[in-house]
Amino acid sequence: MKWQDHPENPLISPPKTIFYKIIGDPTILNPEETPDSKWHMWANTVPGLHHYTSEDGIKWERKSKNKSMKYFRWGIRCSILKQNQDYYLYFEKMCYFIFRNRIAVSHSKDLYNWSKPEVILKQNLPWERQSWITKTLLCPGIAYHPKQQKYYLFYSTGLVPLKGPNVTGVIEPTHIGLAVSDNPFGPFTKRKNPILKPDPNDQWHNHGAGAMQCYWIEELNLLVGFNNGIYRRQTETGPVDGSAIMIYTSEDGKEWKLQTTEPILVPNENGRFKWKDALVYQMGLTAFRDTYYLYYNARNKEGVEYIGLATSPVKEVNEFLRRN
Repeated sequence: MKWQDHPENPLISPPKTIFYKIIGDPTILNPEETPDSKWHMWANTVPGLHHYTSEDGIKWERKSKNKSMKYFRWGIRCSILKQNQDYYLYFEKMCYFIFRNRIAVSHSKDLYNWSKPEVILKQNLPWERQSWITKTLLCPGIAYHPKQQKYYLFYSTGLVPLKGPNVTGVIEPTHIGLAVSDNPFGPFTKRKNPILKPDPNDQWHNHGAGAMQCYWIEELNLLVGFNNGIYRRQTETGPVDGSAIMIYTSEDGKEWKLQTTEPILVPNENGRFKWKDALVYQMGLTAFRDTYYLYYNARNKEGVEYIGLATSPVKEVNEFLRRN
């Protein structure tokens, strides 16, 4: 199973803001999933979500005049779900008090007019609270399990600081949790324990769990989770941290199997692709015709984050996951 970076990467650069040079955490719909038969993407700067459309999935236009986007000015890190003719956008709603973010959802029929967001998930479990000041939920990822007729909401919590010449000052999630509901608006019931946490014996997850975006693959009868684990390497000059994308699968969301011993996408540490020479982050997946499109964001050594695209044949990926 091989994922091929698009030759025009990065496809999207960060918009000009007074805050950070960041565009990241993309979530995606292909033309077969949208009312106007266009590609649609939502991604975030800090703060604020942005809506993009495309005719071909390569060249993107930001929809700056969408009035409903006012609801997402203090939103970051999102995940979209299509159910029949309804769309649900889950995102991290920033709180006025730092490290108090919550998960919210908004509904649309046409992808342009959105309902006022409703907060559906807050921190309330001991392992979600890192300290008295860090009580935040991060990085929602939504999936629908048709056999169980349940909505699975994955989320991250806790924060670990990264070290290294290119990532000092960056903080990333410690744990990944799961909440389940019969309704896209909840109420969601959380699992008592995290589904992923740092593992000192796992070279790709020894520092933090990162975040999970999960998809139900009908052909496989499986939940397939794409996870950017946080890892630490000890070098002669000190610890160097990074993030790379792995694949997990599960039948029920309770037990997860790591499918890849090596990441499918890694930072470009040898300097060939300078736009992703520090970290590879969160992603959004869609299957269009016979190809999986994996949009992901990455960080370079200057601290700028972009969105790029990697593709792989549906048949090849599904056969690999089926064998394992």
